[in-house]
Amino acid sequence: MKDGPPLAAPPKNKETLDALSQRVIENRAEFDFQLHRNKHRFPIDEFDRFWRAFLDYCAGMGDTDWLHKDVIREVNGLRRQLEMGIFKTPSDALQKAESMRHILFDGYDPYTGVVSQGVVVTPAPVERRYSAPAQCAGDGETDVDLFRSVRGLVTRLTHPVGRQTNEWRSRMRAKFRAPSKEIAPIVDPDLIERVKCHKIRRRPLMIKYRDRPRISFVVHSFNRIANIDQLVTGLRHMGAHELIVCEDGSLDGSREKWLSHLDQPNDFLLHSNDIHEIRITDRAIRFASAEIVCLVQDDDQIPRDTGWLDAALMQFDAHPNLAIIGGFMGFGSFHPDPTITKPVWGPAPFQFVQHVNVGPYFVRKKHYEALGGWDYSFSPPGEPGIGFECELCLRAWLNGFQVGYSFVPFKGPPGHYALDGGTVLFASAARRINQLRNHKKIFEMYVKHSQRIDKLVRKAGRRSRVPFTSEAIYSKH
Repeated sequence: MKDGPPLAAPPKNKETLDALSQRVIENRAEFDFQLHRNKHRFPIDEFDRFWRAFLDYCAGMGDTDWLHKDVIREVNGLRRQLEMGIFKTPSDALQKAESMRHILFDGYDPYTGVVSQGVVVTPAPVERRYSAPAQCAGDGETDVDLFRSVRGLVTRLTHPVGRQTNEWRSRMRAKFRAPSKEIAPIVDPDLIERVKCHKIRRRPLMIKYRDRPRISFVVHSFNRIANIDQLVTGLRHMGAHELIVCEDGSLDGSREKWLSHLDQPNDFLLHSNDIHEIRITDRAIRFASAEIVCLVQDDDQIPRDTGWLDAALMQFDAHPNLAIIGGFMGFGSFHPDPTITKPVWGPAPFQFVQHVNVGPYFVRKKHYEALGGWDYSFSPPGEPGIGFECELCLRAWLNGFQVGYSFVPFKGPPGHYALDGGTVLFASAARRINQLRNHKKIFEMYVKHSQRIDKLVRKAGRRSRVPFTSEAIYSKH
């Protein structure tokens, strides 16, 4: 074992310092007692006495390399304890708790940037954080800034001495020393230069940032790393857009892969831990800055032409009450048995339908928020919520909004869909259970409104001279 720096000699006034240390401990004990005795009032008087005792101790320490282990124990973790308490801690007390730790170990206070030099025990008001020393009104003595009372002390400590040389302490003082009216830098200088150079390189890109992009794409990603390059390439062909990736706790390196691609000003990565589509995409839609949001799944294939996107945005412009457009399958009715309801699936003119499913799934953000978003009851966190997007469509019709369908081959040719999505691969049993349960739930929620929804779909089609697909169902089914 290598020998450390020589230990400093114990201070000559050890008895006095022991008494100051004991005063710190006693005042801290009184503060803790009052803190837990009354849960509705923060004991500010007791805390101030503890603060004053601490300053007296630091002033008495002067240049000594010694620190009492009991004092270290009373200071360490104090701020965290106050922040985690059930009571409301005054901000001034939190600041003082943080200052104690820095004063004791670093010899300077981060809130003032002043390095300790001299001896005084009178605390300065918060308003005078950067002011020059002032005169006390009472006895005429000079009230020097309190943080000048504490010497730069050590960070690696044994009891009772710190194993550091004076040379090390000089380097630490030089490192933390700052002008009296500036806060000392706490970031590595090399990092500062790297950040400056990085900002210069990215400055041309920042000009391209758009507060209101044409479209916001929201991609839900879960262990599908092999398809990420294709998704990014396809979406980058869609012109000015915002890309929000919901990385839901993949184990295959998808997060790192996405990070390598998301280098544009309007790119964002939201990380979650396998809470599934309903909850993470709800957050992403509300986070998006575009008026129209397009949901994309991680197994989708993005067409390289922009016609499908242009057509969808044109329909939103033409129909102000249009809340949702689906591009996978559209439906003119609903039933608890998913095999009975026949979908509209393939190229056709834009048409109004009762409900659609995701992939792609366009939603007008303000209408989505007006409807309250997804219904979280369609799945617990971490499980597939089959049908949640269909339920929102039916809810939209009953609240004065409209739902449309226009085929987009994200899942391949019409009538052909490879059932290799994440819910099939990773949670097939839960998927099937939730699918049957949720179809039954949708039927029970909306069967009594079936005729009304059918009339609304037909009325919207006739008024706009747009085709529609709708069929009323009855509870006897």
